[in-house]
Amino acid sequence: MCKMACRMGVGLLVLLVIGTAAYSDDFQVVDGQRGYYVAHADVRHGNVLLGRTDKFGRIRIDLAPGVYQCTIVDMNRVRAIAFPVDGRSGMKRVFPQ
Repeated sequence: MCKMACRMGVGLLVLLVIGTAAYSDDFQVVDGQRGYYVAHADVRHGNVLLGRTDKFGRIRIDLAPGVYQCTIVDMNRVRAIAFPVDGRSGMKRVFPQ
């Protein structure tokens, strides 16, 4: 009985991981005016912190498909940015306003 419950638990965990990863989109935030990566910047959707870009301006957004109007804080500048989440693989480049 315990073995079956453990297997069911592991199976459920695998399904949850696969299910949540289905809509993960990878983005690279690039400053269009200067052409540099927007590194170590907070990305927010409303009051919710979605994450922080890495040193290459990359971030993974784990939300359902749609276009998300967000803000990005880069060196004390707050700018608008849109993230088109569609569940497709590959890196998408996005540019803050």
